Formats: sequence, C-alpha cells, structure tokens
Amino acid sequence: MTSSPVFRVIYNGKRNSSPRSPPNSSQIFTPGQEENVRFIYKTFKPIDLSDLKRRNTQNAKKS
Repeated sequence: MTSSPVFRVIYNGKRNSSPRSPPNSSQIFTPGQEENVRFIYKTFKPIDLSDLKRRNTQNAKKS
C-alpha cells in the first residue's frame, strides 16, 4: 500500500485583537498562493457529522 501525503492545518493559537482591514484590491498573489487556494478549493469536502455519529453507533453495536 502506498502512503498518500497528509496535509494538516497548523494553528499557533495566537489571535490578533485588532480588527481586520478591508481586503486590498491591489494585493498581488504569487502563483504558489493561487495554486494552494485552487488545491484547497478542489479537495475540500464538508463533513456530515450526523452520518459520522451514525457510523460510530453502528460500529459500537458490532463489537
């Protein structure tokens, strides 16, 4: 079995207390940043928690 890469979101726990500034329309993104956004957009799949709970309940009954 080949292993696929695992991607993790890392959050350092720091929060900025100042309000966010409005997006700057003249902001330039690098090709790498645009590629990252496209990758995340294409691979993101929402999780249905009710389905996950139902599966866990069924697995618990089997064991």
